[in-house]
Amino acid sequence: MNLRGEEPTINPNAFSISRLLNSNHEKPGIACIFLSKFDVKKGNIIIWSKSINDATFDLNNIEFKSLPAGIHEQTDDVVNFVVPKTFGANDTAKETVYDYGIAYFKQNSFDIIENDNQVDRSKVQMFSLGVIIDVQDMSSDSKKQFYKEIYHAYSANRYVSHLKELLSQWINQENLDKFDIFDNFFKENNQGRIAENSVKVFEHSPQERRHLVEYLSYWTRKLGPLIFPLWRASLLQLRILILVPQGESFELCNSLAYCIFLISMLSKDLIGNHMSDDYIKPIFTVSTSDIPFLESFRKGSGYVATTGEEILLYKPEIYDIVVKLTSRSIMEEFPGKDVEIITSSGEHNKATPLDLETYEKFILGELKEDASTNFKSKLYGVTEPISWLQFLIDGLYLLTTAGYLVAPYHLTKNFKISKHVSGPEPNDSEIQIAENIVRYFHFRTSKLYNMLKSVVQESENTDSEQPITISASLLTKLNLDCFSKQDHQFIKDITYRWFQRKVEISNLPDCLRNLC
Repeated sequence: MNLRGEEPTINPNAFSISRLLNSNHEKPGIACIFLSKFDVKKGNIIIWSKSINDATFDLNNIEFKSLPAGIHEQTDDVVNFVVPKTFGANDTAKETVYDYGIAYFKQNSFDIIENDNQVDRSKVQMFSLGVIIDVQDMSSDSKKQFYKEIYHAYSANRYVSHLKELLSQWINQENLDKFDIFDNFFKENNQGRIAENSVKVFEHSPQERRHLVEYLSYWTRKLGPLIFPLWRASLLQLRILILVPQGESFELCNSLAYCIFLISMLSKDLIGNHMSDDYIKPIFTVSTSDIPFLESFRKGSGYVATTGEEILLYKPEIYDIVVKLTSRSIMEEFPGKDVEIITSSGEHNKATPLDLETYEKFILGELKEDASTNFKSKLYGVTEPISWLQFLIDGLYLLTTAGYLVAPYHLTKNFKISKHVSGPEPNDSEIQIAENIVRYFHFRTSKLYNMLKSVVQESENTDSEQPITISASLLTKLNLDCFSKQDHQFIKDITYRWFQRKVEISNLPDCLRNLC
């Protein structure tokens, strides 16, 4: 692969959360609106829908996407999903086209229990009002050039507050067989009307819900150093399935899928044309009815999805890793219960010791957190033990320098990014923290790409079939663990994925030779 003359323009500070939040007021056109219901006799059904130009829109299984298993434990919730449109000749994810959708769910069973001390099933009402955005027809003005995929993945969420207001008004009316309120909203906000009138901003918007990126600081706290193996998995485009725990919000768990997608984004300036659209796909809520869709994602064509159906874990051919979350109620009862990352072969994937060190030195400081003894114990629980080789080298440094020096693989400060304020939010706000975390991971991705590119360029005159030998110390420069088998494998896999070159890594870090 010839990389000369293709020097990328790298700007790890390019991510601006204020631009992302300001786009909340932009108005993508609706291709379809629908109302689904849980019927005590029939199960999940669609009771009304409307599509642009009265076209037949494929709503197959949309009732299961908008009313996923487990959502009945919430009074209300928001569900992100995608709707596959077509499949290519080879049935691969690269050729799969899908639209983004959103549904607002509301039910009254908890109100019935509170008033009657029991559930009268005849009185139960469970509805989901949803819209689908055809991203293929969305305009791409200058505001949306900023990571267009990020905009598309969140496009449908801009209607959540409106859906909540509409569904509440409809439920409060006496006649639930009348859908004029939905029909009128669709006429005003469908793709054709917006295109004709060039309307792009809501004139009268109800209070906006939190943007999904605003949950990043929450997830960084909850995942601990496991955020790093998830970042690496997303760069490798593994198929990531997030298991929604019992009683947890789908909106919250889908925000994790969005955040994983966001931190793994590769700038188009960075990767060039030879790797366009090389990012993991956020497909959000899936169920057993989506198995054929999930099977279309082959290894190396990654997705990140959420599900409340644990039965999907018994089909290891459709995912590479599963993230088993713990609900907030379980965390309160069992504080030591950890998040787990399990591979499709049943192995536990933990953070490396350097991931833990980086998390404690950088991420906790960014989160304004002081790690308690119990919290540190939890962090160690999701981290691999250090290798015997590292243990011996650390001991030698302690003995020979009287603790004055530490081995260079402990020096992670080079990957800190200066604080950046892009909007009116105070520097220690959750929004600003989220921006700094995203920029941190984008910076690391940039550094990883550039250093590996240099290694490949320096070996251009060698046989492309022969593996490139690199020092384990290169991993140290990339803030990866030079003793960890999983980081060694990551470098091999990502180099081959990005540059189609095999690498071999020396087992001994240079610091050991220098010490000797």
